[in-house]
This record gives sequence, structure tokens and C-alpha cells, in this order.
Amino acid sequence: LEKLYDCMANQSPELVLAPDLIERARLPIERMLEISAR
Repeated sequence: LEKLYDCMANQSPELVLAPDLIERARLPIERMLEISAR
């Protein structure tokens, strides 16, 4: 998790993901954001 934090905080190195992986991940992420907004 430390590497993920550093990546997000410093915007480096860039994470490059395949378009199909992005689409498969979008729904669970949107659900998590929806739940946390309640």
C-alpha cells in the first residue's frame, strides 16, 4: 500500500492499465464511492 500511496501522492510513476481492466474495475469503484457518500 505504501507504493500505491506514493504513486497517488506524487503522481509518479504513472500507472498504465489496459482499457478492459479499467472497465472491469469501474463498477466496484463506483459502488464503493456511492456507499461512502451515504
